Amino acid sequence: MSRRVSPLAGFQVVIIGRFWVIAEVKAFANATPHSYVVLKGSTFIGWLSYEDIHKLPFRLCLFALLISIEKAALDVLHKRPEVSISMLPVARVNKAKEIYAQRGYRKDPQGRERAGILLDCTQFVDKFLIISNSDDLRSKLPAASPGFTKVAERLRNDLAHSSQDQKSSVLLKRESLLPFIESALKLQEQLLELSRGT
Repeated sequence: MSRRVSPLAGFQVVIIGRFWVIAEVKAFANATPHSYVVLKGSTFIGWLSYEDIHKLPFRLCLFALLISIEKAALDVLHKRPEVSISMLPVARVNKAKEIYAQRGYRKDPQGRERAGILLDCTQFVDKFLIISNSDDLRSKLPAASPGFTKVAERLRNDLAHSSQDQKSSVLLKRESLLPFIESALKLQEQLLELSRGT
């Protein structure tokens, strides 16, 4: 990714490369300008204001990142589904069992829910509750801190269930957005490494 911010007749310029969403967020992370001129190479792309990064395209990118983290966490937990399920409180297991039944999944010959499928019926919060309850996973996934996962869950729910009024609202404060995205990318990397067994 190439990114450079420089003055241009009273404006700031952002030159973007392949990872334009991160370039946008970085441009506003510690800078005071409210608007930027956006160039790709030497081609004028348009204008960018801080409010633009809270509109639908950015929200979709952020939601995709959070969903990919959830999927990577699920892949890690599927390595030992029975152990993973056992680390959830009874109330959360019961909620997953309700979803299991609603989806019409079959039980095993002993009349129990299949652990791997039951794990698929857990919520975002459950996956990170399992990680936080496992000393082994917690040590291998330091980016899955309780502070990060609490914010990630709130954002994921806000993005998944936003109303028309929320679609233009600010997701996180300016000073929190870049650190959150960097933490999310780090967690995604740690989860992918763990799921591959590296």
